[in-house]
Amino acid sequence: MFTSIDKALVAAIMGILFIVQTYTGLQLPWATPDTIANIIGLVTPVLVWAIPNKKVVRT
Repeated sequence: MFTSIDKALVAAIMGILFIVQTYTGLQLPWATPDTIANIIGLVTPVLVWAIPNKKVVRT
């Protein structure tokens, strides 16, 4: 799983969660980097399956 895009997604999500927690006071104790990485690892294959490939239009 840990490709460069996975690491970037985890870093971006953790950054957003940090900003949300800082300015709103919202506490999410379950939101650890490992938990976010697992969620991304589970959601990515589902999105790959759910979103069809573009059809090639030949002229």
